[in-house]
Amino acid sequence: MKDVLALYALPSDEHYATVCLDETPVVLHADVRRGTANRFAMVEPLAGWRRVSVTERHTKRAYTEVLSSLVEERYPEAECICVVKDHLNTQGRRALRDLPLTASPPPPGPPRAPLQA
Repeated sequence: MKDVLALYALPSDEHYATVCLDETPVVLHADVRRGTANRFAMVEPLAGWRRVSVTERHTKRAYTEVLSSLVEERYPEAECICVVKDHLNTQGRRALRDLPLTASPPPPGPPRAPLQA
């Protein structure tokens, strides 16, 4: 928890973004469509930005597509994106191995000071 609070204490920087990611299953209204969907909410508190994506299912592919859009559309020049998740048992490093990154690497920027414990 201390590390997360330290992330929020850093100033907003487009090359070093901190994004909160929450995944929530959603029960759909019976009149519209039976079943459930999955909602991904992404928030960057320091920049005042938020985005919600809804997918049909909670799958590794949906997770990687949401992260891929975050990297390619919102932060194509970022050197590092810290993603803060509240569920430790959801998609993790295995899903990231298949992340289809097509963005080119960002140009070198100024060094960032390490987090203080």
